[in-house]
Amino acid sequence: MNFVTRVQSAIELLVKYNPRALRILTGEEDGPTVKEVVEMLRVASPKAEIEAIQTGKITCEAESMMILAEKYNHIIDRVGGWDHISAVVDLYKKAWPDEWGVFVDNIIWVAGQRNMVEKVARKHQLSSVGFHSMARRVPRKIAKKAIQIPRKYTGGVQNDCGNGSQGN
Repeated sequence: MNFVTRVQSAIELLVKYNPRALRILTGEEDGPTVKEVVEMLRVASPKAEIEAIQTGKITCEAESMMILAEKYNHIIDRVGGWDHISAVVDLYKKAWPDEWGVFVDNIIWVAGQRNMVEKVARKHQLSSVGFHSMARRVPRKIAKKAIQIPRKYTGGVQNDCGNGSQGN
C-alpha cells in the first residue's frame, strides 16, 4: 500500500468513525486522541474484537489496537499532522467548493441514511452514483495534496513527504 493510500485510509477512517471528523478536518478542533483512534479502530473492526473475546486474548487485542493507533498517528504525523491536513482542506475547499460541498453533505446527511442519497444528490445536481463517486474522491485528493504541498506553504515547517514520494 503506497503512502497516499495510507493517508487516504486514515482520513476515511476518521470521517466514518469519528463524530468530530469535519471539525478536525477544518481545523476547528484538534486531531483525535489516542483513545478516540483506538475506538475508531475497534468500531471499524468488530470481528477482531469478538475473536479476541472468544479466544481470551483481550490483552493482546488491546495491545494490537494501541499499536494500530500508533501507526495511524505516525501516518498523520509523517504527512505533517492534522494542522497541515486542515490547511490543505482549507485550500481544497477554496479550489473545489462543489466537491467539498458534496463531501460534507455525504458526511452530514447521507452516511447511515441511504434514503437521503437521492434528495442530497439532487441538491448538487448529481445522480446518486455521481454523488457517491465525488464524495469518495475527496479523501484521496486531500491525501495527495497533503503530501505534495510542503508544510511551509500551509503555515508549518517542511515535512518529509514534500516531494510527493510514496515511500513507507
